[in-house]
Amino acid sequence: MKLAELAAAMIIFLMVFKTSACEILEVLPNPYGDDGREYVKVGCSENCTLTDHESTFNLSAGVHYIANNKTAFRQYYGFEPDFEGIRLSNSGEEVVLLCDSKAISFDWSEEYKDSGVVYFRTERGWDFRYEDWSSFEPESDFVEGRIIITPSKYVLDGKGIVASYTVTRDKFRGDFEFIVDATPVGGLPSEEITLSKKYRFHFLEGPYRNFHYKFAVAGNRTVITTENWKWDNRGVIVELYSPKFSRFLEKVFRNDLKYETKPGRVSNVEGGYSEGKGRELQFESYVELHVLPDSNPVFDFMESSEGFLYIAVPYIDFEWFSDESPLLNAIINASKKQRGQGDAERLQ
Repeated sequence: MKLAELAAAMIIFLMVFKTSACEILEVLPNPYGDDGREYVKVGCSENCTLTDHESTFNLSAGVHYIANNKTAFRQYYGFEPDFEGIRLSNSGEEVVLLCDSKAISFDWSEEYKDSGVVYFRTERGWDFRYEDWSSFEPESDFVEGRIIITPSKYVLDGKGIVASYTVTRDKFRGDFEFIVDATPVGGLPSEEITLSKKYRFHFLEGPYRNFHYKFAVAGNRTVITTENWKWDNRGVIVELYSPKFSRFLEKVFRNDLKYETKPGRVSNVEGGYSEGKGRELQFESYVELHVLPDSNPVFDFMESSEGFLYIAVPYIDFEWFSDESPLLNAIINASKKQRGQGDAERLQ
């Protein structure tokens, strides 16, 4: 890079940094185990002050971690925090960042409170994750494959891995290893216990509400479905070929083995089953693969819709359409954009 180009790049960087807002970025008030790992993470575009109304920390421009105890923080996270001495209430309190004569505050008294919860700032407001949640970035590839509308007689053959909330039908031919939720609603299906004697099963329980994914990898073939490997409901099977996606989902599978536990209560109820021949569509397309809750593109995807927006879900709760709902906001923003485009076309 030439000197002039470098200088221009530096000027742009400084302008962006200077005009960026001061923010409270993360708060961990109740870590697993040692409370010494409590911290607040902030970003300051200029000198600023953080206070919890008991302790005050004067900060320079930049990103800073303010921990309860430096030693506990460093031993767990592997790097030194910028300050120590803040003590956060598990039940909620207010922390305030003073910057450029403005006060930015966050109070988790009314938030979802649990041990291990990290609150973090997003463009849409505050969200949360658990400390031991994964952080997989989305993967993308240009792929070819097929989409099958269920009911279907689909059978997975080969050798590989299968992840599902539950598995109640042996729709497999080959050598497969399974991960399933250890405590599904209603208990473990009795059919699943029978299948676990034929295949290698891992039962998972952890900080996620459910292990609700449904995917499989067999060589370079990836299968993602809306169904629990039981094809008598209306649903979708997407089968595609991508070494990148296969490696990606293999990592997700192996990562989640750390949540393995003993199987939970077994239900004695066996469900009925019927199948049909599903409609099939071949496709070639650019595809993005996201693992939730690490990445959630749903609302941005909705807002970027052009023309019509179709939403298919098993059920809709009216609470999703409250004034605070990101779903409602995404639908409204998409509608406004379409109305704006329509107005522009009429003016032409």
